[in-house]
Amino acid sequence: MPFRIAIAATLSVLLPGLGHLLVGERKKGFILLGITMASLLVAVAIIPHDPFAALAMFTQPRNLAAVFVADIAFLLFRCYAVIDVVRHSRVRSLRAPGVVIGLSLLLAITAAPHAAVAYYDLVTYQFLEEVFGDNAEPRPVVAPAQVELTREVRLADGVAPAAPPVVAPDGDSNASNNP
Repeated sequence: MPFRIAIAATLSVLLPGLGHLLVGERKKGFILLGITMASLLVAVAIIPHDPFAALAMFTQPRNLAAVFVADIAFLLFRCYAVIDVVRHSRVRSLRAPGVVIGLSLLLAITAAPHAAVAYYDLVTYQFLEEVFGDNAEPRPVVAPAQVELTREVRLADGVAPAAPPVVAPDGDSNASNNP
């Protein structure tokens, strides 16, 4: 892959549209930059500035589905920008080993953050559905064991704890436990 095309494709990885501007495709470069900037502005406008509000927003299953769809759409848009700048450059053969390897590497770098977001998104969605979903299995309610009212509090396995019994302010131990 020629050096100028490699730089243009790398710029397209960082900010879609910059590579097109470098190779002289001004109209397409400004359109891609405009779409990128508009997407970033929408994201900044939608995401709350309070971290707890943002966390609450991103733990709603419907919002996670929207994040997943937006992530895939933006990944496809960024991959298009990288492939298009290489395709419309004056490379002799797009099937040359250097071009294929370079383009594959740049596409992998482009996809890595989107794969991380998608992984987080799916894991969180599955967790929320498992715990709070309609299909969540109800957990069995266990009745408390009968506790013998004595001066010693015994653990479930019968071992006495190291802490002494609590003494009421009037000096009578277990005064609050007497029926």
